[in-house]
Amino acid sequence: MLELIFDLSSQALIQMINQLFHTAYSDEEKIWKEWQRANSIGLKVGETNRYEFQVRRLDGCTQIYAEDRGSVFAWGRSVRRSVVHIREPQIIYFGKNHQEEYSTTLEFPDKARVTLPTRIITMENYSPLRLEECGLILFLPFLLEGYIENMKEDNWDGLRYFLMDEMREALRRAYGKGSLTAVDMQKLKQICRKRSGNPTEIKSGCRIWECRHSCWTHLTQISV
Repeated sequence: MLELIFDLSSQALIQMINQLFHTAYSDEEKIWKEWQRANSIGLKVGETNRYEFQVRRLDGCTQIYAEDRGSVFAWGRSVRRSVVHIREPQIIYFGKNHQEEYSTTLEFPDKARVTLPTRIITMENYSPLRLEECGLILFLPFLLEGYIENMKEDNWDGLRYFLMDEMREALRRAYGKGSLTAVDMQKLKQICRKRSGNPTEIKSGCRIWECRHSCWTHLTQISV
């Protein structure tokens, strides 16, 4: 699923990086997938600047790890063995969610230093609106997956609110800010449908079938 998310528009990826790391790349900036593993992906923006993203599951929560890995050339020129200095993390709470901010400092032979930020966002209340506020709307399918896994028995009203109210509004806000294109929104909905599972693959009437059927029905109805 990570590959599908990072196949969205360059505009969406650039906007996410800008909001997370307080950068100012233009929407026209070139961006490449530098490498990819099962749960992580590396991006290169412009000619040299690199970023790494990971998605983790932690005690029923969705955790997103984002690291500014700096310039390819910066790591090559940094002082060998005296690699990094990790500061105490700054933790920002918003509702039940929290964001940890670390900094890695590279030191060069001439004593110049470059500070690279790392963000770790832990989502505990499965709110699409909170996800959008963090600049992480692209990770909406993972949030939906976590919500379904932890949903209380037969809480169909809660699922409907998640999909038809919070998710719809989060997509609307992201589109209004330019964080998503219209095509991105449609693709995100398709990824969410795929991640929730096809109800035709499960025997009708069981709880899993009802949950997937409800997701498919509501996702089809969402328009921004």
